[in-house]
Amino acid sequence: MNYEAKDLPYNQFEKIGMDKREVLAMSSEDLKALLNGRTTKLQTIRIKDQDVEKTMQVKLSVERFPDGSLNLMVHPIRKEIKNDDKLSESQLQKLKQGETLIAPKTSMNGEKELYLYQLDRETREIVKTRLNSISVPRYLMDIELSAKDRSNLLQGKTIDLEDRYGKVHKVAIDLIDPK
Repeated sequence: MNYEAKDLPYNQFEKIGMDKREVLAMSSEDLKALLNGRTTKLQTIRIKDQDVEKTMQVKLSVERFPDGSLNLMVHPIRKEIKNDDKLSESQLQKLKQGETLIAPKTSMNGEKELYLYQLDRETREIVKTRLNSISVPRYLMDIELSAKDRSNLLQGKTIDLEDRYGKVHKVAIDLIDPK
């Protein structure tokens, strides 16, 4: 999902108090996240309800509608986790503990598919993606991943990679971090 800045739904940003100049002046990291279909870090938005203006902290993302247009998604900080996928209490507990969860979900086409779930601790939103939509590269940091490393990543596990200087890096799939 790569979008261009000229295609962003600026009229929708205006509804939350951000004009085009302010959107383009976001940090390069946040703008890059938006253009790559990811979620920004927390932003302060202004919503005018009748004569009262409210400010709130949210994360932002955009998604493409079937007609090709882009839609602004606002991810507010929730008091409680919204469990739209009806995950079990034990599954929710794993997410609350910071674990990645792999669980079946019925897709829009009616087929059951495996999804990778993570909890955004800042907004308390469950973030998910189809497991078969994740492409694990063959190489990370110029290191060829073994079949086991690639499998472990797809199972939501963290792997250790040692770079050519002997420094060990922890690597995992993260649906939350815009990087």
